[in-house]
Amino acid sequence: MAQSGLLLLALASILTIAGPAGADPVREARKLLYRIDTTPEEDAAIEGEPSLKRYQRAVRLLEEAWTTKAEGDSLRRDLLHAYSLVDQAGRAEGQTEAVLDNARGAGRTLGRTNPFAARLLGDAELFAGDPGAAAVTFLAVSPMSLTTDDQLAFRLGLVKAYTLQAFDDPAALRQGSAEAEGMLVTWPSHPEVRFNAGFLRALGNDDQGAIALWEATPDLLTRPEWEQALFKLLSRKSRGAFSFEVGSGVPLVEMAKLFALFRQAYLDLGRRLAVFPNPSRPTQVLLISAEEYQKQKLSWSRATYAKNQIRIRFDPGATASQFRDTIYHELTHNLVDLKTGGNIPAWLSEGLAMCLDQNPANAGYEKLLSTHLSTQAAIPLADLAGQGPWEKGPQAASLAYAHAFSAVRHLVKYHGYTKVNRLLGHLGAQRPFGEAFEEAIGMRFELFERDWLRDARAN
Repeated sequence: MAQSGLLLLALASILTIAGPAGADPVREARKLLYRIDTTPEEDAAIEGEPSLKRYQRAVRLLEEAWTTKAEGDSLRRDLLHAYSLVDQAGRAEGQTEAVLDNARGAGRTLGRTNPFAARLLGDAELFAGDPGAAAVTFLAVSPMSLTTDDQLAFRLGLVKAYTLQAFDDPAALRQGSAEAEGMLVTWPSHPEVRFNAGFLRALGNDDQGAIALWEATPDLLTRPEWEQALFKLLSRKSRGAFSFEVGSGVPLVEMAKLFALFRQAYLDLGRRLAVFPNPSRPTQVLLISAEEYQKQKLSWSRATYAKNQIRIRFDPGATASQFRDTIYHELTHNLVDLKTGGNIPAWLSEGLAMCLDQNPANAGYEKLLSTHLSTQAAIPLADLAGQGPWEKGPQAASLAYAHAFSAVRHLVKYHGYTKVNRLLGHLGAQRPFGEAFEEAIGMRFELFERDWLRDARAN
C-alpha cells in the first residue's frame, strides 16, 4: 500500500510538471522556461527537476507547437531560447550527447542551413571534439544569407575548428591562418579575432608576429579560455617538455613573450648539451609577480630552479635581453639536472649556466675573483659542491659564482663541450664525480683545479 502511494505521488508530480492533457504546448513550455502562470504546486515540481531535463522538455513542447501552429516571432524566440538553454545546461553538466542531440534537433526543426541551427551544431561539434565536422557545418552556410554579426560568429567558429586541427594538420594551419588574417582586415580591433590570428601565427612559429598583435591590445589576454588555449599551445610546441603558469598580476602576454624566448633557448641548449627533456616529466615554468616572489622568499636573484621547477620574477622594467639571460641560465640548470639525474656539483651546474647564458655582466665575476685571489686563498671547488654558499646572501653567493664561472670557463676553453657532455653523461650514470671527471676529461680533477687556479691568478 505504501509503495502504491509513492507511485501515485510520483505520477502526480510528473503530471503537474507536464501539464494536463490537451494543454497548450507553448503555454506549458513557457511555464518551464519563465515560470509564467504557474501554480505553487507547479513551481515546486519545476524547482525539483534538473535544469537540463526541464529545458529539454520545453524544447519538445515548442517543437510540437512549431509543427502544428503558424510560425510566429514569439514562438521562434521561445524555441531559440530553449535550444540555447539546453546547450548551456548540457555543457555545464558535461553531457556531450545531449548538446549534440539538441543541435541536431534544431537543424531538423529550423533547417540545417538556418544560421542559428548551423551555428549551434558547429559549436556543439567543437564541444564534442570533432573540429573537422564543425568546419564542414560552418562552411555549409552561404555567407550571403548571414547578417554581419552572424558572419563574424561563423568565421570565428570556422577559425576555431581549423585551429584545433592545426596542431597536427599543416593544411588546417594554412586554411586557419588565411581565414584569421582575412578577418583582421574586416574586424581589425575585435579582441577574439586578434587573439585567434595571433594564436595561429604562434602555431606557425611566427612568435614575434603573434606577440606584436597581442601587445597592441593590452587587455586582450584576459579570458580564462584564452589563457588555457595559450598554455596548451606552449605545452604542445615544447612537445610536452614544459608546462607554463602565470601568477596573478602578471599580464598574460608576458608569458607569451617569455615562451618565445624559452623555445629558442630550449633548442639552442638542447643541441649544445645533447639533452632534451622527457615529456613524461615536464618542467614547470612559473612567471610570478615581484611581490609574490618576495613573499615566497625565493631568492634575491631574478629566478630560481629547484626540483624540476623554474620560477621567474616578473619585473615590468626588465628588458628582453635580461629575460633572455635569465631563461638561458635557469634552463641550463634544468637540462643538466635532467641529464645527470641531480648527480652534479653546484659549481659545475652554476658555471655552465653562466657560460651558456652569455650575460655580459658575467665579466664582472672575473674581476671579483681576481681581486679575491690577490689577497686570499681560493675557495676549494669541493666546498662549492652543495647549495650552501649560494644561500648565504648576495656577497657570499657572488664569490661562489665567480669561482664557478671561472672554473667552468677554463674547463670549456681547454677541453670543449664534447668532453663536458661526456662528463655529464657519466654523472647521469651515477658514477662518482672524480672517476667520471678523469674518464671524460682525461685528467685527474685535482690537476684540473691546480691548472685553473694558476691560470686565474695569472689573469
